[in-house]
Amino acid sequence: MNGFTPGPWTYGVEADGETFWVRSDEFLIVELPSNGQIDERAEDDARLIAAAPDLLAACEAAIEEFRQFMTAGDTLTKCEAAVAKAMSQGGGRHGQVVSQ
Repeated sequence: MNGFTPGPWTYGVEADGETFWVRSDEFLIVELPSNGQIDERAEDDARLIAAAPDLLAACEAAIEEFRQFMTAGDTLTKCEAAVAKAMSQGGGRHGQVVSQ
């Protein structure tokens, strides 16, 4: 994968029970603090982030298979857009800045 920390990534929770993390074998990928509250979304987010390398590989494989049978379609287009977003194609190196 281009420039990404290789998978597998795993997730867990710090001893304080309030901070979830995602790690590779070599690096900490992200910490997701729950701001003092147990938030199921933080764990769900950590689980999803940990699955990112596998999801990207699955989408890339699906795109190759879809292209054998079709040239366009909603599913193919969505997979291509998701992979492009993951690979920062169409956005800057650091994605888009959104003002609030």
